Amino acid sequence: MRQPPARRYSASPRNHATLLRLPLLGFIVLGLLGLGLTSPAQAAEDTVLSVPDTLAISGIAGEASIVVELPAGATPTALRGRIDSTYTLPGSLVVTVDNREVASVDTLTGGAVAGELGPDDVRDSALRLGLRAVIGGDDRCFDQSGVSAVLEQIEIVYQVPVSVPESVADFMVGAPRSVTVAVSPGSSAAVGEAALNAVTLMAKTFPRPTEVDLNLQTPGPANPGLDRVVVVTEGPEPEVDVVDGVLVVSGPPESLKTSVESLASDSVAILAKPSAVEPSADIADVIPALTSSLADLGKPSPSLSGVGIVESTFGVSQSDFGRSVSAVTLDLVGTATPVQGGEGRVNVLWNDVLVNSVPMTDDPRFATTVQVSGPAVQRDNSVTIQLEYLPRGGDCSLAGLPARLDVDGRSSTISATAGQSATGFEMFPQVLTATTPVTFGTQQSADDSLVQAGQLLASLQRLTGLPIDVELQEWDAFVGDSRPGVAIGIGEGEDATLGSLLRYAPFRTVELENNSLTAEVAGSFSALQAYLNGDRALLVLGGFGPNSPPEAARLATEANANPTGWFSLAGSIAVAEPGQEPVFLDPESLSAQPEQTAAGSLRSFQWLWWIAGLLLLALLVGVVVRLWRRRS
Repeated sequence: MRQPPARRYSASPRNHATLLRLPLLGFIVLGLLGLGLTSPAQAAEDTVLSVPDTLAISGIAGEASIVVELPAGATPTALRGRIDSTYTLPGSLVVTVDNREVASVDTLTGGAVAGELGPDDVRDSALRLGLRAVIGGDDRCFDQSGVSAVLEQIEIVYQVPVSVPESVADFMVGAPRSVTVAVSPGSSAAVGEAALNAVTLMAKTFPRPTEVDLNLQTPGPANPGLDRVVVVTEGPEPEVDVVDGVLVVSGPPESLKTSVESLASDSVAILAKPSAVEPSADIADVIPALTSSLADLGKPSPSLSGVGIVESTFGVSQSDFGRSVSAVTLDLVGTATPVQGGEGRVNVLWNDVLVNSVPMTDDPRFATTVQVSGPAVQRDNSVTIQLEYLPRGGDCSLAGLPARLDVDGRSSTISATAGQSATGFEMFPQVLTATTPVTFGTQQSADDSLVQAGQLLASLQRLTGLPIDVELQEWDAFVGDSRPGVAIGIGEGEDATLGSLLRYAPFRTVELENNSLTAEVAGSFSALQAYLNGDRALLVLGGFGPNSPPEAARLATEANANPTGWFSLAGSIAVAEPGQEPVFLDPESLSAQPEQTAAGSLRSFQWLWWIAGLLLLALLVGVVVRLWRRRS
């Protein structure tokens, strides 16, 4: 896994009277959270890890495996999932962990799988999960060459020793159920900026399924070991301390952000200091190179063995390169079983599309290059490496000598070309630069905007290994900035200044390349938009009407919700109104249709196309039919 950018930490030579300030910090914590003293001992609870990957095999003796990483110190207790099978010969589909059988289903039916796990199944904080087909008494390889089995909906249940954090180092490790950054209502801009940076840091430190958000005056958790709280508040001197299990970051306005950044310092963990004081503001922003090895990017080194079709899949995200990219080149090298004739091939699929196929020969050295560019390069992509092998003459009685492919993760590389390929919500987070400007509009209170910004930034941070550094700006500074940014609480008038696709007004217009789409809606609504304003990428959340803030909060919360988070967003615009599910729109996909008229809510509105004043158009017929059915 790619290591986080290095951060440097320095302690002040001044002797901070930490013990003398503890009563003050304790008062701050109690005042904000209402927490009392808690016992350090906490009961461990089950945590469910939803594995996004699948395992797929095909043919007789097919076998494949993946590595599932667990939080440090986690003890797995159970595995759950489901196998879909198209096999037509009797046998078993066996699920293994570190080559130990934990569950199986019939090849003819597939079905749910469940098995017990234990501490002996863990190697280097990870599980090696495998799937294989066991079919005996048949030598008809070609009869089964087109069938497959897929293990999906994989869940790992695990427990992590839980205790109330007693130091900064304690707080920053483990696998808590949730981490909440808390501020007082009406906090200053400096507190808000520090709180947003605390949110991105916690989202980077604690991957899903840990929930990370920002709240006002969060109540004290019942289990501080599982539900952790970070309090950000102003104080007389810079201080980072743990009080009754709560991490308190306090200090003068000018030092708060720097104090938050100190939490990412290796010094905090190495020294296991109970208190971090006056950290250095010198942070090394490391942007990954455009060419890196699979290992350096934290990708697996696929190792495939079997008869039939065996495959392994890993992801390649634009965020792996710390910027938007328009082309990707994979140079894969390794070793393969020497074979004769046309018995074996190695296929490479990019987003499930075959992009290269190399025959296996009597040379054990394997090498191939794959190039993709343009629209094929999405924000998040999948690379599937397939080993396709049939023994000579298709005799599966030789399945005891399967073919093998080992890809060298240190020597295999992924190269990218900087450029813009993704659009809409898929532009984020890779378009963000070293520092992300954030501003609040006037459609709602600054407190509401702060909480919603925390939700969106936490979700974006989950998609990148690079830290998202937040700069909270005044409106005029944000408008004059050229860097990609995030604007929250935007209302009528402010939308035009930011060149938004959809205007926050009773008569709203979606601006397209050569024309516009006008929508008339009764009542309040909110919309989240991702678009380019000239060359500047913007993420804008705003609304119209007195009831728009709760709808904006709903959009922000759903964008950060487990397990999908940002992946739940589609297109360029997400619109929400009271009592309705969000609607996702992509202006580039809209086409001309006759005018449709309806009344009432967003689910029954009038869409009008205006093209050069000559043509009146509306939404896609499919969209209109869908909305009409819901209205009915």
